[in-house]
Amino acid sequence: MITLPLLSSLLLLMQGAPAEPPATNAPADPPLAMPLIDARLSGCLAQARSDSAAAIVQAEQWRAEITAGSRALPLQCLGTAYANRSMWAEAEAAFAEAAADLAARPAPDPRRLSALHAQAGNAALANGDAAGALTHFNAGLSALDGMAVPGRVAAGLHVDRARALVALSRDDDAAQALIFAQEGDPQDATAFLLGATLARRTGRLADAARAIAVADALSPGNPDIMLEGGLIAAMAGDDLTAASAWRRIVESAPGSETASRAQFYLQQLDAMRSDAPSAPASKAPPPQDPDMQEIGR
Repeated sequence: MITLPLLSSLLLLMQGAPAEPPATNAPADPPLAMPLIDARLSGCLAQARSDSAAAIVQAEQWRAEITAGSRALPLQCLGTAYANRSMWAEAEAAFAEAAADLAARPAPDPRRLSALHAQAGNAALANGDAAGALTHFNAGLSALDGMAVPGRVAAGLHVDRARALVALSRDDDAAQALIFAQEGDPQDATAFLLGATLARRTGRLADAARAIAVADALSPGNPDIMLEGGLIAAMAGDDLTAASAWRRIVESAPGSETASRAQFYLQQLDAMRSDAPSAPASKAPPPQDPDMQEIGR
């Protein structure tokens, strides 16, 4: 059985900012009463992807133009632009202000309000504030209370909550949040992958194996799922299955961080099989165990 490296402490979200902040819970249908305003938001978000510094200026000007009424949309663009520059504290503040602004308006769209809370939470989580992130995610779920929305909308927030709960060492609560996510959206491979990762880390290998099998069926060939499947197999003593999974990653996703991790585990396995000391492949530190906050982001 392969000796796995010690589990690392939880990392921040992946270094490279996404084109837009995590939008797992973005409203599917913007309010029909605001098509022109939403068109302006779309343009601002597009600029945030191509030139975030200019988008910050544009969003601030847009916000200043509004002397009466909601400023939630320019604030949403502002938060997106900050997030794309990895200015997480500023992004969180902008998204949180947008959510508060929208909540103060008559009959706010619950999906849009929930999405803003989710974006604020993901910015907080990226900034290392898991407790603050959890507060935002809980507010996002509260915004959906009593609303007839697709289960996948709340499911995304439960996945986000699980990441924050793991960072707070509340593993049992995180596991329950992932169960809610899996029930809300049975087609979400990420929820099952994270469930498998958490089960493995807490020594529940049978649960981990069941969850990773579902994830693999939902997203076959996914390198993150194959990596986790190999780790579960290795911890169960099935080195042949582990090695097979990791080799497929190296072959199918060469040059990726996931392939680097898979190659490291293969080197460990080969060293144990040869019963000889092995030298590190490079001076770089070994790849880290898949992280609850990284997977699926």
